[in-house]
Amino acid sequence: MCRLLPIVFSALLVGCAGDLTPPPQGDGQLQSDGGACDHGTYFQGYCYFTAGLSSMDYPTAKKYCIAGGAEPASIHSMALNNLIFQMMLKIRDGVWIGLVRSGNSFAWEDGTKLDYTNWAPGEPDERDCAVMVGPFGTQGQQGMWADSRCSSMYEEIICQKKP
Repeated sequence: MCRLLPIVFSALLVGCAGDLTPPPQGDGQLQSDGGACDHGTYFQGYCYFTAGLSSMDYPTAKKYCIAGGAEPASIHSMALNNLIFQMMLKIRDGVWIGLVRSGNSFAWEDGTKLDYTNWAPGEPDERDCAVMVGPFGTQGQQGMWADSRCSSMYEEIICQKKP
């Protein structure tokens, strides 16, 4: 179900469950949420969905998650990384994820441990925010992460929310 949520600064378009493809079978992680996840995909206790209307910088994208009662997604496994990549199949270049530079390293915005990474070769370098490379991104790096200027423009952000 797609729905438009009014918010003070704009409108929030969230991903549609019918548009999502689940991760490959056999990982044992995709679970039923009993209908509690009204949009997006339920995985390991969270609903994951894309948010945004057009190209936006990271601070703006983060506001879209917060306005929907969510936060930018933190990725803690290859299975979740693959699920999020499957959600991106209609997105061109990449989406924001909740990984930002903190001093000389990166940290998840939700405060969880950085226990999994999927950086593309040569990444990260000197930029402060992270994106997942989309299906039309650099050949061989699709689904991997790259750092980017927080002021760069990407189509959407992946949000996570407890149902």
